[in-house]
Amino acid sequence: MKKFILLTIIMLCVNCVSESQQNGLDKVALLYNATTSYTKGFKTLNGKKNTYFTIKVSNSKMIDSLNSVTTCPNIALMLFDAFTNKEKKAYTYIHVDLKSKKDTTSFKYEPKMLETGLEQVKLFTQFSNNLLNQNYKGMVNQIDPKFIVDDLEILLKNYFDILITKHGAIKKYTRTGFGSVNLKNGKKLYRFSGYLNFNDGYNRFYFVNVPTQINNKKIQGYDFLNK
Repeated sequence: MKKFILLTIIMLCVNCVSESQQNGLDKVALLYNATTSYTKGFKTLNGKKNTYFTIKVSNSKMIDSLNSVTTCPNIALMLFDAFTNKEKKAYTYIHVDLKSKKDTTSFKYEPKMLETGLEQVKLFTQFSNNLLNQNYKGMVNQIDPKFIVDDLEILLKNYFDILITKHGAIKKYTRTGFGSVNLKNGKKLYRFSGYLNFNDGYNRFYFVNVPTQINNKKIQGYDFLNK
């Protein structure tokens, strides 16, 4: 009887969520105003054991309006970022099960890809912070020279001066998407997307393209979307 109780307790502990994992679930729920839950376990295929952590996300009006192809990896990245180093190494895959008004989708991501994403998302964060602080020179310094046009710093300032005059200061930025884009030359880039929120409630969506190689810290393209 004691052995049975002990075994039950161990099984419950294996399937319980840690404080850091719960923190990741809560951050996703807060960002997307969604309901989150999880499962975790393992599967054996051809003698190889694969461990997984699955986050399930639903009941989000924001997600209903977004593309699941970029929303799912962003959710995986947020969750993975909250994990401890030990937890990051504990899983073969991070699964994201996303239920939106349009459909239900499921994707899985390897830790190696997410580790690279966490390193390169720093470029998006720095770019966005520079924008928030109206540090247009700092933004230009981040961009690969081949994407810089004459007087870019002035052009960026003029562009946002018009928006700020109309909508007030930029209050914050929010990252909602992460994914990859394949260029015509065969080159692959990571794309982080989100929106800027102004004082009057207006949102301006934007994206930033960055290299998939962590030794390259220059932004490879960006755009501010008028929608």
